[in-house]
Amino acid sequence: MKCKRKLVADIVFVLDSSAGIHKKQFQKQLQFVEDVVDQFPISTNEIRVGLLTYSYHVYPAFNLSTFNSVTSLRRGIQWAKYAGQGTFTAQAIEYTREVMFSNESGGRQNVPEIMIIITDGISENQTATTSEAKTAKLKGIKIIVVGIGNGVDKKELQTISSDPSSKFMINVNSYGKLDTIMDMLAGKACTGILFYIYHTYIWYIRTRTVELSEHFAFIFGYLCSIL
Repeated sequence: MKCKRKLVADIVFVLDSSAGIHKKQFQKQLQFVEDVVDQFPISTNEIRVGLLTYSYHVYPAFNLSTFNSVTSLRRGIQWAKYAGQGTFTAQAIEYTREVMFSNESGGRQNVPEIMIIITDGISENQTATTSEAKTAKLKGIKIIVVGIGNGVDKKELQTISSDPSSKFMINVNSYGKLDTIMDMLAGKACTGILFYIYHTYIWYIRTRTVELSEHFAFIFGYLCSIL
C-alpha cells in the first residue's frame, strides 16, 4: 500500500536488538523495514527516514538527512547494529525524540514526525518508558508500535503508542509473519501524516473563529483524497 500522493514526513524506526532477539530474527526486522520504506516517496523534500537500534545503549544507524533515495536507504538499513543485551526502550524513545528529530540530525520544522518502534519484549523500566513516550507525544510525535510474539506486554504497548491505539499499534505472532503486516504499517504511517494535517487544519480554523461544522466535510474529504 503506497501513499497515493507525494507526502512530507520525518520517520524514525526504533528497533529492539535485545538478547531476546536472535540475529536471524534481527535480520528479518531489517528486511521488513526495507520493504516498508519501499512504499514511501523517499527524497530530501518528501519523506525522510532515520533508524536506530537499542539494547542497553542506543545505536544510531543513520539520521534523517543521510539518504535521499530508496536505493541508498535500503543499503543503509543493513548498517544497523545488533547488540543482544537488555531492553532499554525508555532511553531509545528519549534519544529519538531529542536527537533523531533535531535539526542537526535532519529533522524539519512543521513536518509530521513519526516514530515506529518494533519490539518483541517488555522494557526494563515500564514507568520510564511510558513517561518518555508521553513526552514525545506531547511534542506532537506520532508513535506507531509493532509488538512481535507473546513476550510483549500489550498494555505497555498501548501506553507507548499514539491514540487511538487501534490505529497506531500492531501485534504479530512471530518474525516470520512480519511480511503480512507490511502494507498495514505503511498505511498507519500515512495515517499518522493524516492526523497531523487534520489537527493543523483544526488549529487553523479555530484561530480564525470559523465554525468547524461549516468546513468539516470539505476538509475531511480533501484529506482522505490525498492519502
